Amino acid sequence: GSGNIYKFTTGGSRSTFATGPTYSFGLAFDNSGNLFVGDASIQRIVKFTGSVPSTFASSLNSPQGLTFDSSGNLFMASYGGSIYEFLNTSGTLSSTPTTFASGLGFLNSLAFDSSGDLFATRTDNAANSSSIYKFSNTGTLSSTPTTFASGLDGTLSLTLEPAAVPEPAAPILAGVGMLALLAVRKFRRQAA
Repeated sequence: GSGNIYKFTTGGSRSTFATGPTYSFGLAFDNSGNLFVGDASIQRIVKFTGSVPSTFASSLNSPQGLTFDSSGNLFMASYGGSIYEFLNTSGTLSSTPTTFASGLGFLNSLAFDSSGDLFATRTDNAANSSSIYKFSNTGTLSSTPTTFASGLDGTLSLTLEPAAVPEPAAPILAGVGMLALLAVRKFRRQAA
């Protein structure tokens, strides 16, 4: 809510990367190092080229999670229950979204795994009613999800472990492509 985006370097040093978006719910880098930020307060996506902001897309329905697929297409989760796709055609990213999936409830974040499967978090107000959806990729990414996990409390964000982990962390972080969940207390208890 401060309008700040912070950058953390190795060792935990924090600096202010940029100011501007009021509610920065989603952050994603493209292959060129540009940062895309979902600003839910103004219903837009802001693109930072270096530290210079510009509006990439506007009039969006509460942009939350952002992620890029391996082809450079940008996906946006909407708190309104849809996932939108901004297509990358010949190296040019369209600022006009197409609807990838809809009717999914309150979505917060998105992440692709190394197989090209897309995961999305859904948060509901009732206890133990949040879930994670999986959109499988069998050559083509399905727009019909399956439920990957359910009965969770507050699934706000997720990330995927990198496909290659440098030494010495590799022996500790076993399970390439393992889904790592943040702020999901019940899931951690069940996994234990």
